[in-house]
Amino acid sequence: MAVLGANASGKTNVLKPVVFVHWFVSHSFQLQPDAPIPLQPHAEAMDQPSEFETEFCLDDEVWRYRVVLTTKRVLEESLHRKTSSQFSYVFVRKWSQASKGYEFKQKKDFGLKAAEVIDARQNASVLSIAAQYGVDIATKLGHFEIASNIDFAGRMVNDSNYIGRLGAYYHKNPDHRKHMEALLRRWDLGFHGVEFEEVIPNPEKPEEKAIMMYGVHKGRTGPFRLGFRQESSGTVALFSLLAKLLPVLRKGGMAIIDELESDLHPLMLEPVLDLFFNERTNPHNAQLLFTCHAAEVLK
Repeated sequence: MAVLGANASGKTNVLKPVVFVHWFVSHSFQLQPDAPIPLQPHAEAMDQPSEFETEFCLDDEVWRYRVVLTTKRVLEESLHRKTSSQFSYVFVRKWSQASKGYEFKQKKDFGLKAAEVIDARQNASVLSIAAQYGVDIATKLGHFEIASNIDFAGRMVNDSNYIGRLGAYYHKNPDHRKHMEALLRRWDLGFHGVEFEEVIPNPEKPEEKAIMMYGVHKGRTGPFRLGFRQESSGTVALFSLLAKLLPVLRKGGMAIIDELESDLHPLMLEPVLDLFFNERTNPHNAQLLFTCHAAEVLK
């Protein structure tokens, strides 16, 4: 699915709720109990709660998740499963201002036995809490893969710090590195592979090591290598993009990419999209949701 629009039309803000809800359902339990929820309300409703609702398929069933919250706490949260022609609740949680606690009900098959912990975790999703106690549906949702190049602040920039984190990622995931190298060689960018070196940035702290990454190229007189800050912006863009796409393609899930065509030649978009269209490279039906500026991308 593509979100097409001009600059400042709000494309990134269409993607942000999906990324936020995934984080909230999967990882909000990791917040400290008194930490604020990292949520930015709409600029014209800063004093109002924010509401999110999504329907999705999992294990051949249709589900509906809804949450209403502020930066301080969850006000309402529910999960429903579709049975025949209607949705029936799996759990429902509502904040009571009178009792300063939650009204919580759940179906027997949800099976959260430590429901009393919900009052103490006003900034965490019931699903994120339930996953800590082995509740089946919560664990499955927590393992659902979503990879994105946006965060709370917006689109991530391919600066030197980000490239360093990508180098560490490929260094720790050799299978993804081999796949990335094979694709870049197939796409004929003059790029042969990557090499890594372990370095000590600060001689006064020899225990703190970092991974330096180099692109290997085949020259007329033999191979040579370049530091990744010397690589073309297109090569760096593909290197960054594949770090998001390959894990989703391997496991299934969703890739959410802001400005897919950024720094890429138009001819490179087709092989990138083909990774999702091709059953061999996308055996688990991974999905791609992206923004773009150019209508040509949709052809």
